Amino acid sequence: MEADYEMAHLLWLKCGWLKNLGRPSARAASLAKWQATVRSETAASMAIEIHGANGYTNDYPVERYLRNCKAAIIYEGTRDIHTLMQADWALGLKKEKPARKDDQRDKRNRRRNKQHSEQAEGQTNPRASSALACGLAPLPQRGLRSAMK
Repeated sequence: MEADYEMAHLLWLKCGWLKNLGRPSARAASLAKWQATVRSETAASMAIEIHGANGYTNDYPVERYLRNCKAAIIYEGTRDIHTLMQADWALGLKKEKPARKDDQRDKRNRRRNKQHSEQAEGQTNPRASSALACGLAPLPQRGLRSAMK
């Protein structure tokens, strides 16, 4: 189960890495979704087997995990759709679209974020600086222990 989880996690990381580089990532995203769906169903089935007869009762949450995995497979059809998509890419029937270029909205958002960071540069409290940059009153700075009380 751990190996399946790590594999799905690495596929998602690869997809994000490609996206951050501005390279096409549709094939990697499809592969990650497909494998995560298959591996989650396998892990939930194994958990049911580990729990034996108790795995089918409401006493343990494992029956709910399998039910949720099956719902994603049956209702959404994720596994079948992505299996076909990966087959098309492997056979060369489908080509991956190039990554989307920056449009005006992305450039405007980057410019706005840069302005906010320049305005907040001289302030020490990051919460206050981001709140002031957005026109809000700053929140009090609290540590982790005070937030848990």
